[in-house]
Amino acid sequence: MKSKYILGLALATVISLSGCSVFEGISGSSAKKVTATQPVQQEKKNTDKPQKPVAQKPKEEKKKPKKADKKKPETTQPIVKDSGNKTTETYTVTAKDYMKINGKWAIMSVLGEQIVGDEHPEIYFEAESHKFYGNNGCNTMNGTFTITGENKILLSDVITTMMLCPDAPFEYKINQALGQIAAYSLTTEQQDSYLSLQTVRGTTVMVLHRSDNDYMDGVWRVMSINGDRMAVDEEMNLVIDIPEGRLHGVMGGNVVNGKVLVDSEQANSIQFISLISSRQPTRYQSQETALMLALENVTSWSKDGNLHVILKDASGKEMLKLQRVDLNLLKR
Repeated sequence: MKSKYILGLALATVISLSGCSVFEGISGSSAKKVTATQPVQQEKKNTDKPQKPVAQKPKEEKKKPKKADKKKPETTQPIVKDSGNKTTETYTVTAKDYMKINGKWAIMSVLGEQIVGDEHPEIYFEAESHKFYGNNGCNTMNGTFTITGENKILLSDVITTMMLCPDAPFEYKINQALGQIAAYSLTTEQQDSYLSLQTVRGTTVMVLHRSDNDYMDGVWRVMSINGDRMAVDEEMNLVIDIPEGRLHGVMGGNVVNGKVLVDSEQANSIQFISLISSRQPTRYQSQETALMLALENVTSWSKDGNLHVILKDASGKEMLKLQRVDLNLLKR
């Protein structure tokens, strides 16, 4: 029995010692596995970090097309292509282009047919407001005109009254021509101006005429009445306003006012009507009366050099000689 107890104790000691070695083997192998896996985890973390800037590079490259868009206006300069596929600079429209056709015009022909009769249909172009108005032989008409380029014009918002006229042979053709106008050409012959209104293809659909009576617009000093020269101290000035159709004058100690009439169909036409003057007694009474009578008889004018004009009656007799006044000198 004692021998069995000693044998069992020895066996237990052997098992205990072998278990310790087994435990150390297990713990040693597991430690090796842990230390082997740690570098792998660190390498994964290190490979993740440099990938972030690589993902952002395509976003920066997408912004490059925007820079190209900003340069587009430099290539789209204001140019116009003509029929020969050549390029020229655009024409800049100014107030002078509108003033070229400003004023009242008589319609001389429409769609190739000459207009006859004592009274011609008329068109008045108002440069300041870009409006036009007139008559077609029966009804009044008005609208807007726009200078769209060099010798280019567009009529828009055209309306007319709707009266029925028994004798208006050109009314329909005038209305028809207004819708075809796209260009114009202006020619001058002495004191007469002609405005040819054309289609896009250059076909003339209407010819207008006016006399250059605008030359009389301004301030004038009376140099002589009925051929009699004015004395140095007898200064009389006339203000002739052609666009407004008004006359204002200073005659010594009195003033005169009236209306100015011009005939756009007749060269150098001018008349003064509805004249009214103050009647204060002055030492220039005789000259003032002579001036009033002369103005009432004036029917035309002609140039006399660069600064002077001669106002004449219906027979061609000289009524008044005027000298243009420099407005800049009056301001000093």
